[in-house]
Amino acid sequence: MSSSHPRQSSVDLDSPGRPFDNIINFRDVGRTINQLIGKRVLKEGILFRSARLDDASERDKRRLVDEFHISTVVDLRSSFLHIDKDTVPNIK
Repeated sequence: MSSSHPRQSSVDLDSPGRPFDNIINFRDVGRTINQLIGKRVLKEGILFRSARLDDASERDKRRLVDEFHISTVVDLRSSFLHIDKDTVPNIK
């Protein structure tokens, strides 16, 4: 399966060029698993995970859509932990 958009496959939030203002623990699940087991078993740049997006800045939201081409957010928190489900526009 190919993508019409190149995807950034890794984000190092500890790097000096931290890519997000207010999104923490953002990472590429495929890359994390591939590095953990030492071989490529998952496609990178497809599935990302992070801590809550409720505090994402406008810049963060634009980057999720424009740079990472994220179109769907699945929030696995319990309803008690949900703050604002409409934190990123143009995403289902």
